Amino acid sequence: MRTPTWTCLDGGYFRDGKPPVIGILTDSHGRKTTDADRLGTIAHELGHFDYARNHSQHQPFVPPGNPTGTSDRQIEHRRGSEFVRRNVGRRLADEAHANEFNAQVRDEFLRSTDQQIEVSGVDKGPFRTLGPKRDVATPSEA
Repeated sequence: MRTPTWTCLDGGYFRDGKPPVIGILTDSHGRKTTDADRLGTIAHELGHFDYARNHSQHQPFVPPGNPTGTSDRQIEHRRGSEFVRRNVGRRLADEAHANEFNAQVRDEFLRSTDQQIEVSGVDKGPFRTLGPKRDVATPSEA
């Protein structure tokens, strides 16, 4: 049996299993991560855990199918396209839930400690952070 791998580009990862695992980086892009970085990452990855335990049954994983075609290339193209189409909504819902969960933890942490932590993937670039109404990230007004 092949062991699955998880790529951690920035921050951390969640691997569902027995036991579930959350991994966080101690350095990122050549710099040590701060306590706020790690707390934000943990909050985000806990959102993935919560989604896996409480919400993923609404959009279960769909394995690749066995489409037909006139060539191997056509069959593999259809197989890949169908796989992405059937699973992209689930992945987006999982990521959105993790960001929402991360924002809730950020708000609670800020209220109780007066310290800020990041919301993974939202606090970067010309986008507003998730506010009290939980708006999606939108370009900031110049």
